[in-house]
Amino acid sequence: MKRILLVFTLVVCLLVSGQTASFAETVSVVSKDDPTFNGGTVTVPSGDDWATNPSFMSGDGWQPIPLSAKESAMIAAKEESVTAALAADAAANTGIYPLVASLDESMLVEPTGAELTEGTVKSTIEDQPTFSTKGLPYYISAWFKIPNYNQGQTPYCGPFSALQILRYKRYSEYNLLKNLINEMYVPGQGTDIYRLAKSLRRRIRYGYYVSTVANASRYAYMHRQTVGVDRMPIDNLVRIYAGKLGKYRKYHRGHFIDSNGYYFSMVRPAHFLYITDTYQEYVNGVASGTLGPQWVSFYQMYYAVKYHPRQSVVW
Repeated sequence: MKRILLVFTLVVCLLVSGQTASFAETVSVVSKDDPTFNGGTVTVPSGDDWATNPSFMSGDGWQPIPLSAKESAMIAAKEESVTAALAADAAANTGIYPLVASLDESMLVEPTGAELTEGTVKSTIEDQPTFSTKGLPYYISAWFKIPNYNQGQTPYCGPFSALQILRYKRYSEYNLLKNLINEMYVPGQGTDIYRLAKSLRRRIRYGYYVSTVANASRYAYMHRQTVGVDRMPIDNLVRIYAGKLGKYRKYHRGHFIDSNGYYFSMVRPAHFLYITDTYQEYVNGVASGTLGPQWVSFYQMYYAVKYHPRQSVVW
């Protein structure tokens, strides 16, 4: 009898400790893509109720942050550059943006709770299992690599995505990731998109700011300008439904994903974005393959941004 009780006690302790680890996981901030940088470790405080808070990453309470004169000038200069480049780019690539803009906005219908529970949500976007340029008569493209960091099962997708951008520019400071977490992460609520943009602006000389994605053509041009011309990643705030973004198989209320490449073709729907994700999703203990750089459908990323109540990106 004593042996049975002892075994039962051990099992209970293992289960409790396993649950605790998921809420207070310690993650090593290292990357094989960035061997010269060691960010130490970060741990989620045990009192952070992010996993059970229904408003986590929903955007509730996020407010724009007043800009300094320097920040305003930086963003104004970027807007002027965008306006000029848009006219020149549209003239040089006639047909691309009207094609992207022809996407039917009426397809933006959120799945029901039952569909999410069953995990049988089918994408409204044609499946693109492979990426190939063969047979495509016309395209415009640009992509580049950025260091990939694994956030583990922590709620720090925002700080980790910002870290990837900063380390792409070889920016470094003492306790960089911990500083980012303190600046932009609100316990139980998630990463504030406005604080994320400000954290990037104050560290690198680039006019990152929060902008609403009005339509597909606007989203495409954001990538043409930021990724293609300026060679800078975009930090996308997305809401993910099961089976509707790349290799994701579960619902995620809010998540930040860096996009650092695009491929727009004259053959619909062969439009892709190159993303570098900080999160590895697990389903029944098996990794979905979401972590790291990969090509995904442009439309899937666009929908994921539009599904989130904020419908915004940092670009």
